[in-house]
Amino acid sequence: MFRNFPSIQHPDKYCYRYDSCPEGYHGAVNCNFRIYETYGDGQCQHSPDRPITREFMADYLASIATAMLDDAELVDATSYVLDSGPNQVRIAFAASVIYKPSDSSYSKTRYFSSEEQKISGSSSKQHDRRYEPIAIWCDGTPGAIQQILLQSSPDDMRRYACAYAIREWVLTRTKLDMPLVAEFLHWGNRDMGNELRHAYGACLAVIHSHRLRSEALTHLQNIRVARAEGEDIAQTEIAPELQLA
Repeated sequence: MFRNFPSIQHPDKYCYRYDSCPEGYHGAVNCNFRIYETYGDGQCQHSPDRPITREFMADYLASIATAMLDDAELVDATSYVLDSGPNQVRIAFAASVIYKPSDSSYSKTRYFSSEEQKISGSSSKQHDRRYEPIAIWCDGTPGAIQQILLQSSPDDMRRYACAYAIREWVLTRTKLDMPLVAEFLHWGNRDMGNELRHAYGACLAVIHSHRLRSEALTHLQNIRVARAEGEDIAQTEIAPELQLA
């Protein structure tokens, strides 16, 4: 599916698009996040769409959050991309992977697995592809946590979502400090960091509120079903002639 929605910051120049199956699967921010020229002609497309670049990321997120407020289908389609940060259990494990001076000895090398969420001193883990040695850079800091959780080369959206989740965990669960995510990732200054934080926070708030609303509707539906089943049971326990009455 795809949706077009206007840019908040550049309404007379650009329009954004979310495309779940884009032609090109490469994008610095995310291949699903697209932009095209309108030349002031509403949402009419006057150029090929292309993946957004980092300079448009904050505006894109703020614009899609606005669009999602009235589009539950768009929320469902984008949730897996936008809300892709690691959970607190994974973050806590990554923070526990700490290099110790004794690890410098080959015979004492310890290994960790993000997949298994385990730390082991067994030499058998040396040839287990799920494990890797605990290196000197594993110090429990936000940078080390990020490196453990993102061992591949993800796009900017996944990188930001991961760092955002780490920052939330660090500031609420530890005495450590962590700058705004954009500063942490060396993307820009504090102004850019605040704009991205609010835009992404708006996206998460819409997604979470949508999930809560869905849960509420499910609970209410369960009440209706239970009452209907109860009424059916009550009717079967009454004599047929009384049921007709």
